[in-house]
Amino acid sequence: MPALLLSFACRFPLCGKVAFRMLFVALLIMPNCIKAQQFQNLIVEAVDTSTGAASAETRISPVTFARRADGSWAVVRSTSDYPDRLRRDVLEIADFERMVFVHTEPLTYSFTTRRLCPSDVKDTIAAVQEFRGCNGAERISGLPHRMMLGYQVVEVIKEQSGYREVKWVAPALGCLALERTEEFNSGALNTHTVLSVRQEEPPPSLFQAPKNYTEHSPAEIHYLWSKFTPAIEYLPQNVLRLAESRYQLARYSSCGP
Repeated sequence: MPALLLSFACRFPLCGKVAFRMLFVALLIMPNCIKAQQFQNLIVEAVDTSTGAASAETRISPVTFARRADGSWAVVRSTSDYPDRLRRDVLEIADFERMVFVHTEPLTYSFTTRRLCPSDVKDTIAAVQEFRGCNGAERISGLPHRMMLGYQVVEVIKEQSGYREVKWVAPALGCLALERTEEFNSGALNTHTVLSVRQEEPPPSLFQAPKNYTEHSPAEIHYLWSKFTPAIEYLPQNVLRLAESRYQLARYSSCGP
């Protein structure tokens, strides 16, 4: 289930809030893995665009990625994909100092906290495509290369049925993609363009939910969401039941030996 949800969140042309909601659920229900390692401090400003196959409309989402040396990350995505078309920031936090995962829902001024166990860390880091690191593809000889934002980047192409991804990755930044294009046979197109990279420790404020937000469970957020947009579900019912069950279980169970 987590791999499937992440596949939808990271590879298919979903709008920002849907992709983030699926990422939230994937992290809520993910299996155990191993401990984290040391990483570079990074603050990355980027912009994502998504053009659907059935519509010429292009959605534009400014996004900030931040990572600390212990692997903790925060992602802030600005999206106007709401019925009132107002732009709001959706924040996801994986804090390995406090060992929590936090998801914010700006329409209802809510956030959900899930306790993390040490065995969760590796999968939580890998949940964000930008922070998955190098896999050896960047070392193939003869790859096209150029400079972007002062970093040497190489072109890595991945193709499979109905899908083509072209990335320009910077090995010096752990293969962070400074430019990524995803093309689908359906005609849909996603792009990711990094505007700036700072190799410095992110501010603590990026790892905290807004002070005027209130903690709620997935079911509570679903109920509050329905008051604003009764015609649109926050989560499908089967996913909501699973997310709520895992949320409640994490509140009252221990991490184990």
